[in-house]
Amino acid sequence: MGAGIYLGIMRPSHRLAAAGSTPPPFLGDIMSWAKGDVGVRTAGFYDSLAENGPMGGQFAFEGSKPADTVQFSDLKHVPSFTFGQRFRSTLAASSWNFLHDGSQPYTISGRFYVKTAGAGGRLVGTNNGTTLIGMRIVAASTGVSVILHNGTAQTTLAHPTPIVANTWYTFICTYAPGGNVTLQVNDAAPVSTAYTPGVGTATSTMYLGNQAAGSAPLNGFLAEYAVHDVVLSPQRITTLKQYYASRWSSVPGVVVYLDADNGLGIVGGLVSTWGDRAVGNNLADNGAATRPALVSPWRNGQNALRFDGTDDTMFRNALLHGNLAQPSAVYHVAENAIPLSGTKRLTSHMGVATVRNDEYMQSAAEAFGMYAGVTRNAIISPTSAGLAFVSYAHYNGTSSTNGMYTSGGNFHTSTGDAGTQPRGGLVVGSFQNANSFWNSNIALILLVDHIPSAAGHTEIINANRARYNI
Repeated sequence: MGAGIYLGIMRPSHRLAAAGSTPPPFLGDIMSWAKGDVGVRTAGFYDSLAENGPMGGQFAFEGSKPADTVQFSDLKHVPSFTFGQRFRSTLAASSWNFLHDGSQPYTISGRFYVKTAGAGGRLVGTNNGTTLIGMRIVAASTGVSVILHNGTAQTTLAHPTPIVANTWYTFICTYAPGGNVTLQVNDAAPVSTAYTPGVGTATSTMYLGNQAAGSAPLNGFLAEYAVHDVVLSPQRITTLKQYYASRWSSVPGVVVYLDADNGLGIVGGLVSTWGDRAVGNNLADNGAATRPALVSPWRNGQNALRFDGTDDTMFRNALLHGNLAQPSAVYHVAENAIPLSGTKRLTSHMGVATVRNDEYMQSAAEAFGMYAGVTRNAIISPTSAGLAFVSYAHYNGTSSTNGMYTSGGNFHTSTGDAGTQPRGGLVVGSFQNANSFWNSNIALILLVDHIPSAAGHTEIINANRARYNI
């Protein structure tokens, strides 16, 4: 075990001999540890997170289930909280009294990301309902705060680092018996205050992602958290921050990741199924006659599917995810229709009646754009057919922003659209499996459950331009 500051009496039961893959630093000091890529996930949602520490139990969902999503760069699974989902420890409430009763030192830390500005919420912690006895850590636009209640009075320690949307943050909170509570966020200087412990009973259990039904809900991602039974030294805190940043720094919230190099079912030389690399949103053909052909390789050693412009299409009736009527983003790697005639659909999203969302190309000056509701939002792209491109469509709930990146130039728009976006399913290569059939290659489709930051958007675009040499 590495050197550290040990205050108080250490309990041997809080020593961890072994745990899952990719352990955090100072494994022997861990009491409780949960991370998004170790849990039970079914049908696009989380049932539970594994408790990898020696305290035992697990973190089971309570209320509605957090959505199962992945991180773009490495496909690590991460729970997506949308205003109310949470995990609850299955341990007895008294197991978590040490967070406020002053009985021992600890370091509690985690890595999180909020989707919308000002919409932080509960990250981790306990409370006792009306009296709020316990400890909780919450995020808001003004910063992260740790709130401790000793049964008589409340102590609040606020860190001044603002929390902006679509950015990863690490929080690290330490407590030394008879001393101070200290809070650090990313690499900013820590803040501290004195805390007087109080009652050691009557607490509720530990929650991740929300405090209680309807109270301080998180709209974002809590990818990992850990509790160590020591106050980590500054050097060890630096190592812990590096660990979190190395695991969770890419765009989270990917719910569809289809690429033609993975997950293909081939029947008679044609593609009958297309497996999703994210959460199981697999596509099927609409009958043997509708199967696209595999182009291997297409560009830069990567594959694509060739849709014939007549009847080739693939689809899924219902996406495995919670609510894609919320802000979202879709990315494609494809090739201009050959020849371009009429309106051609890259993807369409089955909704209610004529209320829909599509990504399309149109013959009038080679327009690429998006429907949101029933209003079209188009950009002008190069007029040459057969040109490879990376495209995107961002939808913020009321309007869309589209763009295209090609070897011949980049094209963008921010024209507003009206209407809603109920995404019931996903159709590739046509409109609702019925018309506007794509007549060219499609290599990749990526759907994210929020609009990434400018840096996250650039990460996705640049990675795919490099992968396909566009």
